[in-house]
Amino acid sequence: MIGVVNILDVNVDDLKEKYKGRDKLETIFELVDQQNSSLKVKDLNTKEGQRAWKEILFCLTEELYEAANVLKNRPWVQTEYTVDYNHLYDELADSIWFFTALLRASGLDAERAFEIFLRKWKVNNFRRESGY
Repeated sequence: MIGVVNILDVNVDDLKEKYKGRDKLETIFELVDQQNSSLKVKDLNTKEGQRAWKEILFCLTEELYEAANVLKNRPWVQTEYTVDYNHLYDELADSIWFFTALLRASGLDAERAFEIFLRKWKVNNFRRESGY
């Protein structure tokens, strides 16, 4: 029987060496593509394409909610709880996976996603500096 594997207990030195010197975002995109070849870009102008995109979005949302639920301190609770980082990082890693899958399903690669992020960063920076 296979036991529970905690994300922080897994040794990834072999993978870090394999991808050493490579762009990390490009590598994440490549690894997501390897694991899920069914995420071929679908036409978002079709019902099937939109359904597939929303399914990935719902999975991403679920993982983010799971990450939020790791934080047990609530306003009405008197006891302070420590964070289970194994669990938190596991849910965040799942979120990264689904977010990357969402970008891929939108037809974006790492380079285009980075460019779009930079464009939005500039817009947001302008808004902050101008008091927009």
